[in-house]
Amino acid sequence: MPVTAAQLALVLGAQAVALATPGPALVSISQKAIAQGRAPALLFGLGLGFGATSWVLASMLGLGLVLHRFPALLMAMTLLGGGYLIYVAWAIWRGADAPLSEGTAAADGFWAGYRLNVSNPKPILFFSSLFLSVFPDPFTLASGAVVYLSMLALELSFFTAVALTLTTPSVRARALRAKPVIDRVAAMVIGALGLWLLAGLI
Repeated sequence: MPVTAAQLALVLGAQAVALATPGPALVSISQKAIAQGRAPALLFGLGLGFGATSWVLASMLGLGLVLHRFPALLMAMTLLGGGYLIYVAWAIWRGADAPLSEGTAAADGFWAGYRLNVSNPKPILFFSSLFLSVFPDPFTLASGAVVYLSMLALELSFFTAVALTLTTPSVRARALRAKPVIDRVAAMVIGALGLWLLAGLI
């Protein structure tokens, strides 16, 4: 059954609200843009987009239902994800006062962003519930492709816009003066998510 415009608007609207809500992804790409410049930030944003929509694709393929049935698997994924986020937070905090590394992390930018967004498995439960409520019929290959590509396009557009805005010379020059503070705030936000994920296992 083809996806209607109303269904797509509902899903993209929910996704847009999630994107606009300040969280680890938004904070981390802001920190990356200010600390390392445009090329690493754009690649990082690309990774964030593909990382987030990996959970979209997994939801479409039924992984969310599998995790509902086997909570121990979700627990293991959450444990690994929470630990990784705390490690990332520690690394950012430790480098808050380090000299700028303009362009040196460009090669790792994509995978760093990807790992950050796949380290939190909770979105798969949200997407699974969202898809079940908006799309009562199973996805066909065509309908699934339309939804996935639309959501990917929204993610990539958002993170690209953030990276480009924060790396304009005037904006970045002002932000660089506050780099240690920005890095530490980013570390606290990302670390808090890691601790929140681990606390949910207790």
